[in-house]
Amino acid sequence: MALPATLNPARPAGNDAATDPASTIDNQIRDLKQLIADILGIPVDPTSLTAAWFSGTAAGVVTIAQSLVSPTISGAAPATPVANRLYTDSFVKGWLRTSGAGVWTIDADLNVSSITDNAAGDFTINWATAFANANYAVVGIVRGAATTVAPAHSVRQHTATAPLTTAVRLQTVGQSTGAGTEYDLALVDPEVGVYIMAIGSQ
Repeated sequence: MALPATLNPARPAGNDAATDPASTIDNQIRDLKQLIADILGIPVDPTSLTAAWFSGTAAGVVTIAQSLVSPTISGAAPATPVANRLYTDSFVKGWLRTSGAGVWTIDADLNVSSITDNAAGDFTINWATAFANANYAVVGIVRGAATTVAPAHSVRQHTATAPLTTAVRLQTVGQSTGAGTEYDLALVDPEVGVYIMAIGSQ
């Protein structure tokens, strides 16, 4: 697309810096609007672009507000990713915060459709949007109460169930009773809930 031959559209009569110093800023804003309209292929007169596109307080300085609304990121990271660059597999695709002692109430989430309660300390997270493959990473920690009797210490993948693109089955492991030894571990529901996060390709 060719840039305009001139960035100075015709100005109204009397609109010049000699008689009106403020017109210099007006002309610069008009020129910038014209440039944006030509680059973006907007078939409008630059004066029809509203002032909402522009803001500024210092004389001779014009700033343009920038906004990204639901951008689409494409491309997987190479073997050696470029620093400070987004790839499809480099940001969080799902997270979850639950509460409820063995009830699995979803307090807040991203990309979680539901939780299936399989048994004590055994639950499945169902993803609203599936992953591209099962090679995604899941990490989690257990939310503990201020005073614990039988705290669940860790979250792990279910020992006999591989992750699916649509779901992952996890377990919470902790002391079976408050009187047990530190090695008396069993599958137990967390007293408060869990935090879960998943990263991978979709």
